[in-house]
Amino acid sequence: MKKRTILLALAFGVLTANAQTLSSGIDKANLDTSIKPGNDFYRYAAGGWLKSHPLDAEHTDNGAFTDLYEENQVRIQNLILEYASKPQAKGTLGQKLGTLYNLMMDSVRLNREGYNPIKPTLARIAAIRDRHEYQLVTAQLDRMGESTMMFGVGVDADLRNAGMNIVSIGQGGTGLGTRDYYLNDDAQTMKVRNAYKAYLKRLFEMVGNDAATAEKKMQAVLAIETRIAKASYSRVDLRDINKNYHKMSYNQLVSDFPGIDWGNAFLQNGFPKFDEVVVGQPEPIHEVEKILAETALDDLKAYAEIKVISGAAGR
Repeated sequence: MKKRTILLALAFGVLTANAQTLSSGIDKANLDTSIKPGNDFYRYAAGGWLKSHPLDAEHTDNGAFTDLYEENQVRIQNLILEYASKPQAKGTLGQKLGTLYNLMMDSVRLNREGYNPIKPTLARIAAIRDRHEYQLVTAQLDRMGESTMMFGVGVDADLRNAGMNIVSIGQGGTGLGTRDYYLNDDAQTMKVRNAYKAYLKRLFEMVGNDAATAEKKMQAVLAIETRIAKASYSRVDLRDINKNYHKMSYNQLVSDFPGIDWGNAFLQNGFPKFDEVVVGQPEPIHEVEKILAETALDDLKAYAEIKVISGAAGR
């Protein structure tokens, strides 16, 4: 008994000594103790940190990941500038990156060329003769990064089997991204939507359309994107895994969504043969089927055109 008591006493002594060297992990400088926890626990727990890490005019958030992102941006920029400022061996990755950067930064050349580089692509769209060819051409352009298809395709981790990747299809096709910009009528949303309409019209004018034609094409694009937005999932719904996971065979995809030329959509985008696919949001994909079947061909072309033009405007 005496031996056991001594061992317990020694163990307690060790724990007590260690406890004196351990910290809680809480930095009191990050607290705002002037606020009662029961009144505003968030401010109490993080008020000090918020004061020492204010937002600036550039960022919408602040924190370790924001700092890490900015540091990586600087590293990447320095790497690219090194490739761009020094001769690189022909055909190397450094030569390609440096050449691309210098091309993008040559504003004199960009202004001189105007929209000439995309004229062949716009002519290709204008020459489309029917809806079948439209889907073929937009799939081919999508492979080139033009985002001319009205939905997204890619490969992601299978949400029900993390050990494998799977082909995924999801909602997309809206220039404003979030569906609410097309559906809400509050003052701020209307301001954004009106600015977007003016932007689209200006882009159409910049590639040679007169004002009336540009207005007509802009309205056609907005009508298509609004239809997609109405059928698209809200931000809240997009968080629900069960709502956004519809796994099926490729044959079932073709059967359930017959209005889309899946063969060319995947073939032209370089996909190998596969057996299964996950459709994230079936409703907007069904709406795309209807749009492709019901919308006038010229309006569909306007949609493809604006994706090419807006993509080039940001390059």
